Amino acid sequence: MIDKTPTSAGYQWIVCVKLLILFVLLTTYLTAQAGCDDAQIERANLQSPSQSTLEAIACSTSETTGNVAITFSVKGNRMAVVHTTYESNAYVPSLDTNIRFGKNNEQGFGVSTGKGRDGSGMHYWKIADNSTQLIDLGETPALTRDRHSKETYSGLVTSSGEHQSVRYVYEIRNNTLVAVKAVGFSTPNPNYFTITIMRFGKDGRVIVEGKRNLSLARGISCMKGNTKCW
Repeated sequence: MIDKTPTSAGYQWIVCVKLLILFVLLTTYLTAQAGCDDAQIERANLQSPSQSTLEAIACSTSETTGNVAITFSVKGNRMAVVHTTYESNAYVPSLDTNIRFGKNNEQGFGVSTGKGRDGSGMHYWKIADNSTQLIDLGETPALTRDRHSKETYSGLVTSSGEHQSVRYVYEIRNNTLVAVKAVGFSTPNPNYFTITIMRFGKDGRVIVEGKRNLSLARGISCMKGNTKCW
C-alpha cells in the first residue's frame, strides 16, 4: 500500500500555495473595489431622485493624467457608471451636486477634471426628468446657473493677454453645453474695469460686440456673476 499522507514539508507547501492564492484573490477584490492601487474616492448624495448617491473613483494613468469613474446609485442599486478624464499633477476629485439644468430644473452634477488654464474644468451630466437616465452635457469651466437669464449657465476663468479673466456663458443645445457669449475683464486704469462683450458664431469664431467701462464695484459684482453686465 502506498502512503499518500503528505510529508510535513509537502503539507506546509500546500498551505503556502493556498494562502498565496487567497492573498491574490483578496488583493484583486480590494483593488477592483477601489478601482486602482492609488484610487482617490469622493462620495455625495443627490437631492433627486430620492436616496440617490454618487461615487467618483479617480485612477492615475501618469503623473499628470488619469481616469474618473462615477457610479450613480438609487437606494443602493447601481443605475449607471459614467467616465471622464482629468489633467492635473495635484488632482483631487470633487463633485458638484447643487447645479440644476433646463426649464424643469432637472438635477445635474459635475465632476472636477482639473483642466483649463486655472484647473477649474468640470464634466457635467444631468438626470433626465422623471427617470434615472444620465445625459452627458460635456466639459466646461465650473458653472453656476445664471440668475439673470433663463436657462443659461456661466463660469469665470483666469485669462492672459488683454483680459485678466473671462466669464463664459453657456446654453444647453441638443443636450450639450455650448458657449454662446463671453465677457472679458481688464483694468487698464485702477479706477474702473473695461469689459469686452463677445459672442461665438456658429463656426466657433469669436465676435466682439462692444466694450465699455464699469465702476470697480459693478465690475467685481459682474465678474462674480452677481449682476449682469452684458
